[in-house]
Formats: sequence, structure tokens, C-alpha cells
Amino acid sequence: MIKKLNKNEIIDFVFKTPEYYNLSKQESLNRIGFDSSIFPVEYVQDFYANKVFSEPTDSEINKLIPAIKQADLIVDKIMNRIGINKKLDWNIGKINNGFDWNYPQTREEVIFLPEYFFDNPDSKILAHEKIHIYQRKFPKIFDEIYKSWGLKKIKLNEKEKQSIYEYNLSDRLIKNPDTTNFDKWVYPIGNDYYILPVYIINSNGKPTNVGFKLDLKNRDGNMYFTSDLSAIYDRYNSKQIDHPNEIFACSETNNIDF
Repeated sequence: MIKKLNKNEIIDFVFKTPEYYNLSKQESLNRIGFDSSIFPVEYVQDFYANKVFSEPTDSEINKLIPAIKQADLIVDKIMNRIGINKKLDWNIGKINNGFDWNYPQTREEVIFLPEYFFDNPDSKILAHEKIHIYQRKFPKIFDEIYKSWGLKKIKLNEKEKQSIYEYNLSDRLIKNPDTTNFDKWVYPIGNDYYILPVYIINSNGKPTNVGFKLDLKNRDGNMYFTSDLSAIYDRYNSKQIDHPNEIFACSETNNIDF
């Protein structure tokens, strides 16, 4: 089933999910045009509910239908291969032009699409976003896949958090809606060293990945900054590596033929 969110449903959804709206200074400047860190989160939620997001028109939804049907075929093939046979509904909202870098995104069970997308829908992007909903519904299945890749789920200790903080990236951190509320994963690079990818704003105001290297055998709090993540990009065939959910969605939809 395809359902578009109306205005009241968008408002209700935004105010039920405050975890998405606590943005860093540079993230908010580039997503929504002002520094949200000086306002309460409720102000940012209200801005998203009434300025950033809106209800798609019936015409816009109708334009999506052929691509959604194709996306369903892609997603069904991928999910069946990993043992998931349940079909999930489509819940669609719209991102008004000029906000959130005009990037498609998934928040909980709702896929928000930028205005331009309705005129030129892409079935693989829709499939990518739909996969994020399955990842939220079936986390144990996906956790086992990521462990089979050699990834490890961790919780940073206080010394490690402080070590990252000392690199003065707090104002540039990005909250990826597609992976909000998920655990942190680290990627093996050899000799018990792992990389924790982090999403930040670059000098051009766009999202980019950097990382922190840590030794899982000696978690003394030292985290070493690196901007060279080429080995991870190459290994996983993904443009997005800040979380294995992104790697899975990117690599699976890129590699499937339809």
C-alpha cells in the first residue's frame, strides 16, 4: 500500500520523533538555513513540520507509482535472499525545495522525498530508502549480516568520547536520518585496529565521511582522526559508509539488475 502523509500526520510524526532534530550548528545551517543550536528542539521540530516537510499532491504520488512497483521487485528480491518475506507499506512525505540538501531520506517508517524527485523518480533510490525501513523492523537479521562482514558493534567509553570531542568536530557533526537510533559499528583495518566512520560537514557545506581509528584490544581512550577511508569505500562498494545500513542499501541496490 502507498500512503502519503497529510499535514496533520506530518506534524504528529515530527513531534513524536524529537531525536531527529537535535542538530549541530553547521548541520542545521546547511540543512535548514539557521543555527538551530541556539533554539529549543521544539522550535526546530515546528520548523520541520511546517516549513521543511509537506504533503505530496495526488499527482506527485501518481508519478511515483511505476517506480515504486519496480522498487518493490528489487526490495522483494533482496529481502527474500536474506530470509525476510514480509511486505511493508510505503509512507511518503515531501521535502520542500532547498532543505536537507534535497536528499531523499528515511525517518522511522516514513520516506521523505525532495520535490524534484516526484518528476523524475528513481526506482533504485526508492528501493534504497525502503531497505532502511526493513533494517529498523528486522535489526537482528541485519546485525548478523554485518558481523559476517567482520564489523563489530561497540559503545564508546567516556575516554573515547572525550578523545573525539578534542578534535573540535562537535559543531560539524551530522545526524544521518537513515541511521538515527542505531548502534555504532567499527570496521576492521588489520592488527586489531578498527575505524569508526563519522559523518561531518566539509568546507563546501556538504556531508562527508571521516573516521577515528581505535585499538579494540587496548581501549585506553585514544581515538586517532583520519580522512583516508579509501580502503573501506573500496571494500564495500558503497559511497556511504557512516553505518553498515547505508553500505547494505547502497551495495545491494547498485549491484542488482532489473
